[in-house]
Amino acid sequence: MGYRTMSDRSKQHWRADTNILDVVALMRSQTWNHRYAAIRCDEAKRLLLKGNYQAAIEVVLPLAQAKGTPLHERAKQLAIIALDELVDDYFERGDYPNAVKCLEQWLAIEPHALYPLIRKAEILWLDMENAEEARQVYRIALHRYPRCVEAWLGLADIALFTGHIKRASIFLKKAWTALEDPSWAYPPTAEIVANILESLYVLTARLLAKTGNLQGAYQLLSDGTEAIGDVSEYIRQEIEIIEGLLEKSI
Repeated sequence: MGYRTMSDRSKQHWRADTNILDVVALMRSQTWNHRYAAIRCDEAKRLLLKGNYQAAIEVVLPLAQAKGTPLHERAKQLAIIALDELVDDYFERGDYPNAVKCLEQWLAIEPHALYPLIRKAEILWLDMENAEEARQVYRIALHRYPRCVEAWLGLADIALFTGHIKRASIFLKKAWTALEDPSWAYPPTAEIVANILESLYVLTARLLAKTGNLQGAYQLLSDGTEAIGDVSEYIRQEIEIIEGLLEKSI
């Protein structure tokens, strides 16, 4: 059996050192990539704290969009914070196309998120009156979240407005049924839940009114007022409309 000489041992150590150096050389670029990503994320966070959301998204969005990049998840979360603020900012200024654009950027980095889908559909329908595109977005939301009450309500509202009474009836039945175990687009605070319940009662009352059942519509709104408690001007105005229709029908 042979034995190793000092020369053999020296060669073995040299090979081990060489392997380590190869790994270091290979990972050197990755080390720089991680540092670069960390610098960009830190800069985006600083801009967010200053309220400069547009600059923050310009800094961090490329990292958030490219999967597999260093600190991708951190970049994505920072980008979402910036986009959420920008959506509100554009919306308050009445710049609905740019609000929708920010929501689309949000969905590009978080494609299965429910909130930006519903917010996009609501702006398209309620503020831009784009029924066709809003309908498509609501249907995408329901394909992923079939128990989303807000999406069923959105489809019902569009159907009622466009005169598709049978469709509206189907959508409202789905919305009421989804309440058993709903997927919430918005955080289910007391205010949000009350708003959704009001929409359910109001849209169902409108459906009854359109089919000629004004008394049933009035009774449903009265029941809704009692069930919800402190109702908003939205449901009060609907009650006044039904009362006016009832007076004319006498």
